[in-house]
Amino acid sequence: MKKLLIASATAAALVSGSAFAIGGIDIDNDIALSCDVDVSAISGPLTFENGTATASGIGIQCNDSDGATVRVTSQNGALEGPVTVAYSLALSQVGGSGEFTTINLNANGTTSPASADTDVNGSAAFAGDGFELELALALVDDLVFAGRYRDTVTIDITPL
Repeated sequence: MKKLLIASATAAALVSGSAFAIGGIDIDNDIALSCDVDVSAISGPLTFENGTATASGIGIQCNDSDGATVRVTSQNGALEGPVTVAYSLALSQVGGSGEFTTINLNANGTTSPASADTDVNGSAAFAGDGFELELALALVDDLVFAGRYRDTVTIDITPL
């Protein structure tokens, strides 16, 4: 028993006399906020055929964890030409999870510009590859008078 006590005391003395240190390593990573709208798949102006026009391949992406507001705006609030012609517009998700609520806009000429929006919740899908959208337009009345009819539709995205 005496030998055990001496061995324990010697071991305790060695431990208490040795140097002990803790090193800290900081871990820090910063991901830049990125919210984008990509309309590069649309070449040239849209034209109406039989009163409708569509454009697909519109991409939206935002890596804000709270999500983003997506807004579609008709600059003129209708087709401007020899006469004003109202149209309806729908911006909807192609295939996919249904995380994007369709935006419906009635560009009827009463408000210029006219806009509508929806909030999209933050998700890994929205932050990563984002969503593909399709724009569908339908004339309320036929284009009957000769001339050029124009409007500019913009899509913007704002983090929440």
